[in-house]
Amino acid sequence: MLAVARLVRRIRSGVDVRGTILEAVRALGGASSAHLVEYEDACGSPGARTGEGPAAASSLVVTASVGVDMTGTRTPIDATSVYVEVVRSGRPLFLADPAADPLFAGDLLAASGARSVLVHPVQSGDATLGVLVVAWNERIDSVSDQRAATVDLLADETALALDNEVLLRRLERTAATDALTGLPNRRSWEADLPALIASARRTGAPLSIAVADLDHFKVYNDTFGHQAGDDLLRRFAAVCTEVLREPDVVARWGGEEFVIALPACPEAHAQRVLDRLRAAVPEGQTCSIGLAVWDGVESPDALLARADAALYRAKALGRDTVASAAVGSNSGPSILTSSSDS
Repeated sequence: MLAVARLVRRIRSGVDVRGTILEAVRALGGASSAHLVEYEDACGSPGARTGEGPAAASSLVVTASVGVDMTGTRTPIDATSVYVEVVRSGRPLFLADPAADPLFAGDLLAASGARSVLVHPVQSGDATLGVLVVAWNERIDSVSDQRAATVDLLADETALALDNEVLLRRLERTAATDALTGLPNRRSWEADLPALIASARRTGAPLSIAVADLDHFKVYNDTFGHQAGDDLLRRFAAVCTEVLREPDVVARWGGEEFVIALPACPEAHAQRVLDRLRAAVPEGQTCSIGLAVWDGVESPDALLARADAALYRAKALGRDTVASAAVGSNSGPSILTSSSDS
């Protein structure tokens, strides 16, 4: 039980311990192999749960294995399978002679040569997260109380580990999301921009960056109230996601400012995209946009500074304008503009 205690401490530290759990299951159960099977959602990501509705999970997938590597093996959620039976019933199932059981015949684990199998649900509250599969290469007629209790304990700890992982993912998403608009926030943008530049450097494709600012937002806020101002920000964020292309990235920089990345988008095309965005500002309001195209060598900060300088130039030109900074203009003296009449 000392090994279990060490495992529990590691699980609660937040480390991904799937492999460690399975090593403990195999060792303490005297088994030949052990596997963790989780729900896989329609996007191919582990973590869907039965409580999230039938569309949440499209299949079951082996996410970790020890002894025999079955990682990546998928079982459709509607298949005749011992895995599916256990996740649906929520009850452990021991097969002393799985080869004679029709539930086991369709499972790819049958090809591993397992002579006896214990499949135990991994549950958190009323939700079934997956199953632990323990396999022996020699036939055993029954699972001892001690072995069963050990697998039951480790299934509970597996649920804790998976819950911690889900919580961590949610916290990470929350930390990277603007609470008002639902867009990525400044922190997320600052993480994404270097990666976008690295991709542009690798592919040689142009990368356009823009800073958009809602014109006279303070006046709008003071006139109609903060709730109306918040609603305008939310609606503009929605317009951004509708107007921009699939690969484009938009984030709320702060206040009424938004930053936009247009990968593989040359300046002329970026101008047209941003003009469509400018023309779609809700409530009859307008916005000014500064545009800069990565010059192939500058840092993320330098690129954003050029776009920001172009934004200030757009404001100086009368607002409701897309102003494009020429390459190499650190202070933004050379500006091409696209006015509201274009």
